[in-house]
Amino acid sequence: FWTRSELPPELYPLLLRRRARMCKRNTSRGGLPPPAGVTQARPARSPVQQGAGRDRAVLERLATRHTLAPAWIYPRTINGQPWFVLVFGDFETPEQARRAIGSLPAELRAAKPWPKPFGQVQKEANP
Repeated sequence: FWTRSELPPELYPLLLRRRARMCKRNTSRGGLPPPAGVTQARPARSPVQQGAGRDRAVLERLATRHTLAPAWIYPRTINGQPWFVLVFGDFETPEQARRAIGSLPAELRAAKPWPKPFGQVQKEANP
């Protein structure tokens, strides 16, 4: 397993395409990968929280339509109600995550995504 900073630059586009194919395959089988990747990530690294909602399928379609990879959806309870949170990416710093947000399509930027440390995601995913 390489972090992006350790990965030779010429291999990064290949890795993104591979992750996108994996995400597409998992979605065709009924969902994004389980949130195991969330629990195994280093707490100081940052994914981007793209959104949250009550309907997991809507978030899955959004991640698939925009080829967000790696992407995870994890459940949480807010005010006693079940919710699902969509995060994607695995950035070394919040600044890298912010730069990635700047390159998202307008539809995704309109949702006002933000960097969220994996440590916070892990607390929410495993209360």
